[in-house]
Amino acid sequence: MPITEIDICNLALRKVGAQTIMALDEASENARLCRQFYPRVRDTVLRLYPWNCATRRAKLAAAAEAPAFGWARQYPLPVDCLFVQRMEYQDIPFKIEGRMLLTDWAEANIIYTARLEDVSQYDNLLVQAIYTMLAAEISTSLRQDAKMYQGLMDELMMRVLPLARSINSQEQSMAQLETTSFLEARLQNGEFL
Repeated sequence: MPITEIDICNLALRKVGAQTIMALDEASENARLCRQFYPRVRDTVLRLYPWNCATRRAKLAAAAEAPAFGWARQYPLPVDCLFVQRMEYQDIPFKIEGRMLLTDWAEANIIYTARLEDVSQYDNLLVQAIYTMLAAEISTSLRQDAKMYQGLMDELMMRVLPLARSINSQEQSMAQLETTSFLEARLQNGEFL
């Protein structure tokens, strides 16, 4: 059965020992807290790490007006862009200002983290990261417990995100070793000297 926003909220509420909810629009304090915190927490967690499930590509169209100074061109970011991971070629310099990408390049092809609202597309570790951070935020309102908040944030930063980083890195090919003159000098007949 696919996970829902209510499921994520209830996982967070259970994590802090609070009563679960049936709907986000119900008239309870727990539902109000979930409505208040969930969208912001979701977007924050998506920005914390380049989740494979939320990674998108876009070819940006240049704005008619160039930046006032410092850069040759500016490009409006996609509406769903939360974080520009990189340009198509990693060594292209750019800067984000507001909702614009500034660069000197004539083309701006980006890889970015999108605001992913369809929870059916979430990776299980993304779900865990969201409900852990949501539990931390809810704990400050329901429990006024600084230790609980810190414990949940430590769990997120020291356990959940490193595990996600490890798993996500396995879902791509390894970068090829770049051959340099030093490496070629050390390599003779397919073996290192």
